[in-house]
Amino acid sequence: MTTSCTQAIRHLAAGHLADAKLPPSCTLADATAAITGLGGSDSGGNLGTSRAPAMWRGTTSGVAGERLRLWHDGSTILAVELEAPQPVGGWDKLRDALGPPDAKLPYWKGVNEIEDGQWVFASRGLAVFTALADTELVRVIAFPPTTVSDYHARLARGLEPPREFRHE
Repeated sequence: MTTSCTQAIRHLAAGHLADAKLPPSCTLADATAAITGLGGSDSGGNLGTSRAPAMWRGTTSGVAGERLRLWHDGSTILAVELEAPQPVGGWDKLRDALGPPDAKLPYWKGVNEIEDGQWVFASRGLAVFTALADTELVRVIAFPPTTVSDYHARLARGLEPPREFRHE
């Protein structure tokens, strides 16, 4: 079991978001051992502008948020997502700890496009999704450190509008 992997996932689950640094060597076995309730079946989805196929499994119990999802490729963790996160100390303390993001990207929350609402800290492996003029924390995604362009292509979420808003 990789200690840094389990520590990172436990930090996320407990709401210590600034301390969650996901290593590139995080396996699915390590991750499921870190949090009770992460066994079970996988669901499919796509990540990034490349629409890379990925699987996820999640839990709603024992996490500082509504749901924790492990995004994986069958053996390696690609990202860990926490919906409606409740960071220890609140969003203001987390924002201060993180400093300025490497980039701010738009994302879709339901039928609303949130301009500059996806704060990407690619070099530290964290993306923070905000709403309501950056006063509400919607989602946090932890991933192994990378570049903004790699994050955007391989891991970003909420990039496409709902089907009825697409220009196809």
